[in-house]
Amino acid sequence: MTDYAYSASIDYVKAVQERYTDYLLHKPYVVGVSIGTLDADGDGTADVVYYCIVVLVSVKVAQDDLSPDERIPDELDGVAVKVQEVGMLTALSEDFSAGG
Repeated sequence: MTDYAYSASIDYVKAVQERYTDYLLHKPYVVGVSIGTLDADGDGTADVVYYCIVVLVSVKVAQDDLSPDERIPDELDGVAVKVQEVGMLTALSEDFSAGG
């Protein structure tokens, strides 16, 4: 990943997320798109983290098993993209008065 992918402000990352959410949600296995942070070292020990777009997938699939148009890019408009496996997501009831 290139250095420019790490320099985006939160406002810029939000704008990029809004621009690409529909595009990403139409890819196989994608169940959500969010903003998160990316460790500069990639190993969880760095003192510096950067904003990134997080693509939530039901299951991670090897890039070789996807066609080029099905793949999630490493960056979008200079913002790093991280893929995170979360399984299938289920919406909660909107009636929280019953505790569920």
